[in-house]
Amino acid sequence: MQRVFIVETGDWEQRGVEAVFRTEAEADAYARAHHGSVECFEIAILTDNESPFLRPGERFYETGIDADGANGQAYPTWNKTDDDKLAVRIGKDGEPQRFSWGCWASSEEEALKMMRERRKEWMAGPRKVGSHNIQASSGSDYGWRSAT
Repeated sequence: MQRVFIVETGDWEQRGVEAVFRTEAEADAYARAHHGSVECFEIAILTDNESPFLRPGERFYETGIDADGANGQAYPTWNKTDDDKLAVRIGKDGEPQRFSWGCWASSEEEALKMMRERRKEWMAGPRKVGSHNIQASSGSDYGWRSAT
C-alpha cells in the first residue's frame, strides 16, 4: 500500500479534489495557499494480475440491444470485469427480446458495433441459454439468462 495526500477545496456540494501529493508537507503547503483541507488515503499498487484491467484508450461499456437489432445503447461504467458473458432476456413466448453485454471499447460506437456482432453470432448459432436450447424452452422459463 502507498499513501497519497488529497487536497480538497469548497463547501458541501461544491467540495472536490483540488490536487494529489505524495508527501503530507507538500499537500499541507498547497492546502494553506488554496484554503483547502488534506486527507490521507492508502492506495494499492497494481499487481501483474490486475494490470491487464487497465487499458489505455479504452473504457468499459455496458451495452444493450433489442433482439431485432434495434434500440442499441452503450454507456461507460466503472464496472470493470473480464467476464465475457452475453445475457439475453427471454420473453414468455420463449423468444429472445433483448441482449446485454459488457465490453472494453474505445468509444460508444465501437461498443455498439461489438454488441451487434455478438448478437448476430448468437442469433445465427445454436441459440443456447444456460444449459438448454432456447427453442425447447417452456413457457415459464422467461427473464434474463446467461447466453452461451
